[in-house]
Amino acid sequence: MSRRDLIDPDCREPLDQLQQAIPGGFNTIPDIVQRRATVNGLLAAMEIPPNPNVTSEDRTVPGPEGAPDITVRIYRPVDATERCPGSTSSTAAG
Repeated sequence: MSRRDLIDPDCREPLDQLQQAIPGGFNTIPDIVQRRATVNGLLAAMEIPPNPNVTSEDRTVPGPEGAPDITVRIYRPVDATERCPGSTSSTAAG
């Protein structure tokens, strides 16, 4: 049995595609700026269908003193009725 056989079969195809796009993986790109650009390019080229079971909401939160505000995206299960991990509000909707 190879190490590849230990990977969930549903994950093998995307990992194989990533390996084709970047032989050896991300660590083969020593320059961090170039590595980030490569990742951003790969992500921009991906077509990810919307998930009907998840909602997303963009919010702006204050950045550190003297820094600009930060945009965050919040993902929440559609059927959530209680607080989700990482939420600060008392209800799932807000």
